[in-house]
Amino acid sequence: MKETMALLHHLTILLFLSISTAESADPMAQFCYQNTNISASSQISSNIDTLLANLVQKTAQNGFNATSYGKAEDQI
Repeated sequence: MKETMALLHHLTILLFLSISTAESADPMAQFCYQNTNISASSQISSNIDTLLANLVQKTAQNGFNATSYGKAEDQI
């Protein structure tokens, strides 16, 4: 009984550590430009519109899609 409780205790701790580590990681942070000005007439706004339309179309066909659109700082 003690061995089972100790094992459950260790597994609970491992589960908590793995979940908290996974939630705290932000792999996309390195790709985001925090100082980007997104106005309705900007190139990045146009790229977002194009990308969203592309994602909707291709995701409906395949069930999944990962893509990007644009160049340099305007890439999304």
